[in-house]
Amino acid sequence: MDTNHVKNEISYAKVRLFNQSNMVFTSSLCSMLETVLTDEVPYGATNGKQLLINPKTFVELTDSEQVFLLAHETLHVAYLHTLRKDDRDHQIFNMACDYVINLELVNQGMSMIQGGLLDRKYRGMSSEEVYDLLSKDNKPKPNNALGNDIIPSDKSATEEITSKIIQAVHQAQRSNNYGSVPDSVKRYIENLHKPKVNWKAVLKRFMLNAGKADYSWKKPRKKLLNQGFYLPSINSFGLGKVTFAIDTSGSVDDNMFSQFISEIHHVFKQLNPDSIDLMLFDTSVKVHKPINSINELNKVELVGCGGTDLTDTLEKYTKTNSKALIVITDGYFNTRLTNPKKPVLWVIFNNPRFTASFGKVIHFKLE
Repeated sequence: MDTNHVKNEISYAKVRLFNQSNMVFTSSLCSMLETVLTDEVPYGATNGKQLLINPKTFVELTDSEQVFLLAHETLHVAYLHTLRKDDRDHQIFNMACDYVINLELVNQGMSMIQGGLLDRKYRGMSSEEVYDLLSKDNKPKPNNALGNDIIPSDKSATEEITSKIIQAVHQAQRSNNYGSVPDSVKRYIENLHKPKVNWKAVLKRFMLNAGKADYSWKKPRKKLLNQGFYLPSINSFGLGKVTFAIDTSGSVDDNMFSQFISEIHHVFKQLNPDSIDLMLFDTSVKVHKPINSINELNKVELVGCGGTDLTDTLEKYTKTNSKALIVITDGYFNTRLTNPKKPVLWVIFNNPRFTASFGKVIHFKLE
């Protein structure tokens, strides 16, 4: 068989997958998986890192079935099926995962490969829920044309697989196709990047101590209102203008950067600021712009990846009218820094030994 012909067929199928607007996430993740040709699988399989394709059976599929196969195997990766088997029966767990994925893809208008597993009674169920039902069912199990296409991964592969999933989510966000990300993947990423910082409490305390707090006019003090005075509530807190500087040096990987962005995401959710002044820096400031919404924040990309030097960051901060600078970093830099004579909050992840000659430091552990 002409290997180049097969590779071209796979490439064309990936393009067809990419051209479906509801498959931006899936096609992005698919493109990150190494494609390996092998005759040891009926059609395809995955170990979480690679996409295994049987060259002979792949070229016999219709165009739509080829796209289905790529999406099917990629969703096994997206749903971490190669990591979720635990001590379950391999064949039954594989069947359960296939029922979930096939139903999802068929509902999106894809053409399933003949002989694939499909049953609408499993609609809305997780793979584990379907597995439990299959395990209790004593009837003979149906044949699965796709076979055992899940190759369990070692737990040590979790970080690498998760990193690819996060990158695919970011790609969908940047192309305004976040809706193409499956709900279960969204929940997984949200749980993965729950805020480590209670921003409402931290910023309120920090800004008050710095003498830079704003009061909101949305909640009047009722006692004084009756006396003809309209004053802001002492308990209400407006963020005012602050600058967030995110470390994008070489020591910050995709997972850590996603956590940093997630922290600012929760600033928007908890404090609802009109805008946030954002800097991305390594040896210098690479990006400096206002962020006016969560949607704009979701499009921010990891840039830089060089060394770390905050000199330029602090200089630019002194020239802004921001009331405070919040630096989100792992704190691994040796530069001697000049105090900007304005409030600075160091949010340090995974570096308990970090100290600063100025500003306030808070430490957090990133799992």
